[in-house]
Amino acid sequence: MLHTNSLYADDNLILWPQPYNVFNCFNSAIPRAKSLSALLIIWWEPMHNDFILLRDPASPIWGLGKLLELKLGELKCSVLVLLSWVHTFMSNPSKSQVLPTLSPMVKMIEHGLICLGSVWTNFHQMVFGVRDVQRCWLDGLAMLDYMEVYKPWMGLARLAVGSPPVEVADTIGVFTNDIHVAQDFFHAGLPFWLTQLASDLGQTSILAVVPLLVPGHYGICFESHCFNYPAIYQGLASSPQKHEAILLYACNFLCYPDLFTLHASKMNTSTLGHAETSVRLQASKDGPGTRDIVGVKGKGPYGRKGKGVVCK
Repeated sequence: MLHTNSLYADDNLILWPQPYNVFNCFNSAIPRAKSLSALLIIWWEPMHNDFILLRDPASPIWGLGKLLELKLGELKCSVLVLLSWVHTFMSNPSKSQVLPTLSPMVKMIEHGLICLGSVWTNFHQMVFGVRDVQRCWLDGLAMLDYMEVYKPWMGLARLAVGSPPVEVADTIGVFTNDIHVAQDFFHAGLPFWLTQLASDLGQTSILAVVPLLVPGHYGICFESHCFNYPAIYQGLASSPQKHEAILLYACNFLCYPDLFTLHASKMNTSTLGHAETSVRLQASKDGPGTRDIVGVKGKGPYGRKGKGVVCK
C-alpha cells in the first residue's frame, strides 16, 4: 500500500531492486536515485510550499490546489528529453515493434502532466500525480536502455569466453535465483544479487557471511500514510501481478463517483445523515479556527467501497 511519501516502500520500483520476472526484466535498468545530475527532478519529493492553493472566495471547497508552475515546468522539460529519446528509438523500423508497452507508458506520462497542470486536487493527490509521472519516466528510460544498451551485450556469443564490462551500471539492479539470468546480467554489466538457500551451497567456500542491507538505510520510507489507503496487492514479490496492480491503481487513482447516478436509498440517506451529524459534533468540540480533513469512505479516489464511516 502507499506510504507517507506516496511510494510503495521496498516494493517501489524506482528506489529498490525487485525480484526478477521476465515480463519486467527492464526494471533492473532503472537509474539509481540522483544518478542523472541533469534530471534530478525525477527523484524530487514535493513539499507543501510547492502546492499553490486555489484562492477563489466563491469556491465551496477549501484545500484544493495545483503543483507550482516552476516545478511543473522542470518535469515537462525532463519529459521532453525522454520523448526525444523515444522518438529516436521508435524511428528505427527494426526496433519499433520490440516494446509494445513503451507507447502506453509515454501516454501515461502525458496524461499525468495534463492532470498536474489542469486538475485542482488536494495536496496528497498532487504528490501521487508527481510520483506517477516520475515512475513512468524511469520505466520508459529503463525500457530504452535495456533494449539498446544492455540486452545486445547479453546476446553476444563471444562474451562466453570474454571479459565482462569494466564498470557495473549505476542502476537499481535485480534479485534473482536463476543462474542464467545472473550470467546475462553479469555480461551486460547490470547489478544483481544471486539468492540461494544455504543448504544448496554444498561444499562451496564462503569467505564471509554478511547481513542483507536494510532498505530503510537508503531513504526508503516505511511510515504509514495519513490516509488509510487500501492494500492494492498481496502475493509473491516476483509476480508480474504486483507490477500490474501498481499500474492499474495509478491509472484509476483520480476517479470519482458519477454524480448523475447517485442512489437515494434509505440506508444511504440515514448513513449520510449520521456522518453529517458526526462532523458537526466534532467541529463543535474542535472549536473555531481549526480545519480538519473529513470525508466519507466510498467508491472514489481511494479505491474502496465501504459504509458511511467518517474519516478524520
